[in-house]
Amino acid sequence: MGNETVKNAEKLVETTMKGNDASHDASHVWRVRDLALSLAREEGLSSNPDSMEIVELAALLHDVGDYKYLRDPSEEKIVENFLEEEGLDESKKTRILNIIKKMGFKEELAGLKNGEFCIEFGVVQDADRLDAIGAIGIARCFTVRWK
Repeated sequence: MGNETVKNAEKLVETTMKGNDASHDASHVWRVRDLALSLAREEGLSSNPDSMEIVELAALLHDVGDYKYLRDPSEEKIVENFLEEEGLDESKKTRILNIIKKMGFKEELAGLKNGEFCIEFGVVQDADRLDAIGAIGIARCFTVRWK
């Protein structure tokens, strides 16, 4: 992966999340990415560049095209299209999309989680949840629009 893909993902976050409230803005994404990479290192994933790439991209893209903020149905496929355009191999693309798909509380509450678990998913989900607790998390709760 090049730094180019990460830079392009950062640009995508900036443009697609610009109008979002503070609970799901770019600052949230940067914090989740930093936490996820830190957790991944703690879990020993830094020796596996593919895992680190999957963690970073899934963390960056986890709220892009979030159903709560869709302005247009075509935005649902925005992450999938982005990964396709970046030329990520099918295996990485599938793993990143699976992590993102399983991230939300909505899926968990609906009981859609299957028993399949990968460490990359765990660190990205934990990072997202860690950002939801504490002072920042409380402030985010006041700004989220539940549908």
